[in-house]
Amino acid sequence: MMDYFEILGWVIEDSLAAICREADVTREHVCECVRKHLQGLQHAYFDRSPTTPQIPYGDPMCRLAYLFRHVAIGADVCEEVMCQDGKVRDHVMRCARDRKEVRVCAFGGGPGTEQLAVCNWLEWNKSLPRRVVKVSCCVLDRVPEWAESVRGINNGIERYFRSEYGGNFMDWPALPQSQFFPVDIGDASSFVNLPGLFCGHDLYVLNYVVSEFKGQERALANALPKVFSAADDEALFLFIDRYDTRTMGHAKSVAEDLGLEVVNEEALRGHVIDGSHQKESLGLLLADVGESPRTTADAFWIACSKGA
Repeated sequence: MMDYFEILGWVIEDSLAAICREADVTREHVCECVRKHLQGLQHAYFDRSPTTPQIPYGDPMCRLAYLFRHVAIGADVCEEVMCQDGKVRDHVMRCARDRKEVRVCAFGGGPGTEQLAVCNWLEWNKSLPRRVVKVSCCVLDRVPEWAESVRGINNGIERYFRSEYGGNFMDWPALPQSQFFPVDIGDASSFVNLPGLFCGHDLYVLNYVVSEFKGQERALANALPKVFSAADDEALFLFIDRYDTRTMGHAKSVAEDLGLEVVNEEALRGHVIDGSHQKESLGLLLADVGESPRTTADAFWIACSKGA
């Protein structure tokens, strides 16, 4: 079965080697920079100020730190929501079975966490017929450099399926197809000339987005109506974020402002990453970085549909 840490290890190692080669620096230097960015991410995560923390995701070493620390647990939480929420699970299952395609729009999707989650869910879901399902993932983020990581994760998933199921993608449980668009979802002017970008998706995911728009929730609520009005009536909208009363309240307010109908909301307290994902699969990175990735989370989710 898929191991998130194995795939992330491939992605990080490839990027790390490219940084060393292009910047003419040592592996030790890069790992030291990653450690410093991990400290910055930790500070930003626990920052209780009313404004959005400024995280330098444009820096490739900051992105490596995020991949190392947060992506595996983020993907696992997203997958767990798909398992526990019957409405979301049945909707994704229906798309996979009837159309052989699941179309995801990931807001603030950064590295491609949702692609990992959906592909892994499709692999272990034994009730689906063994026929490849295309996972079309439209990733939107205001930091254009995340495109590198989106491509890396997509390639990593393909590498895993190729090694596990052979070179013919028709034998794979899923075929990842990610596209990245440098769009600021809190600024409607950034996508005013992209009217077709938000049409035709099955699942719209805001994964740890509301908490990153701390102090800017109104801008988010003002921009998203143009997006969600283009969605099909059958589409579902999924808010996943950290479990705290402030973030939960803002997420509910955003959903209400958008006129969405809440079909389910649940807490995921004390969640531990599935045992199929082992941090030791990061290999030398664990020792060289000298830190550990997150393997637990306190989260919540709100599943919504378009109002009548």
